[in-house]
Amino acid sequence: MIIIEGPDGTGKSTLAARLRDLTLFHIEHYAEPPMTYDDFLRRKYKACWLMTQKVIQDRCPIISEYVYGSAFGRSLISRKEVDLIFERLDTPIFIYCNKEYEHVPDPKETAEYLEKLELNKNRIWDKYNNYFEDMRSNHRNCAQFRVYDTLDYGEEQILKKVREGIPWYYLETSQ
Repeated sequence: MIIIEGPDGTGKSTLAARLRDLTLFHIEHYAEPPMTYDDFLRRKYKACWLMTQKVIQDRCPIISEYVYGSAFGRSLISRKEVDLIFERLDTPIFIYCNKEYEHVPDPKETAEYLEKLELNKNRIWDKYNNYFEDMRSNHRNCAQFRVYDTLDYGEEQILKKVREGIPWYYLETSQ
């Protein structure tokens, strides 16, 4: 299970495609965070199921809602709920895309979403930075969690670390 997170326009989808080529894992892509409570619940349950699969989540709805929800003035999931979900995972790899590129809107992104994104850009970056810094410091000595930041490691280094960190038999049986 690989989760790639970060603000819009940081290279998540590009990195996911490279990881797919490396691991042969399926990519589950979400163009934007959930916009309604029903959408959030649907994505949350699907994301929890996917966490048991050989999959790359290009934006995990659970983390995205925690970050974007608070920036957009709603709160569908608490930090405690997010932590409880991830504590139950077996050796997840989290990659935080933290390099800003020009955001190329996905056709599925609404004008309303893009407007909110622009208005809340700094709050979103701050929330992501705080979340991943907490995650790194809270799980620094825990072999179960691996957290990589694209500012700390280049893309090639992350690909190498992911390849080294996934058991060979897990990669050979990926379909």
